[in-house]
Amino acid sequence: MAALAAWIGNLVASLASVFGVFLTKRVAIITAALAVITTITTAMWAGMEALVTSIAVAVPESVAIGASWLVPTNIEECFAAIVSGHVARFLYDLEMNAIMTRVQ
Repeated sequence: MAALAAWIGNLVASLASVFGVFLTKRVAIITAALAVITTITTAMWAGMEALVTSIAVAVPESVAIGASWLVPTNIEECFAAIVSGHVARFLYDLEMNAIMTRVQ
């Protein structure tokens, strides 16, 4: 009976070990993906901020007034959110293609 208990204990321990390794890999991949998305979004936001700032200096005042009626004040954040969404969709499609390749 002790041998059966030891065998069941080893089986549960090995299953927990396999599950732990799988979970650790998955968490690492998700963390890396979030870091990439955050980095790209921040870089895009900084680039748009620099672009809008450089355009605002070079534009005549009458054009700036007209643009302020059409363009929101948070245009950089809007562009960053759009690009972030596109990057997230691209990474999702990339992951789905990799999974489908493994399945076939």
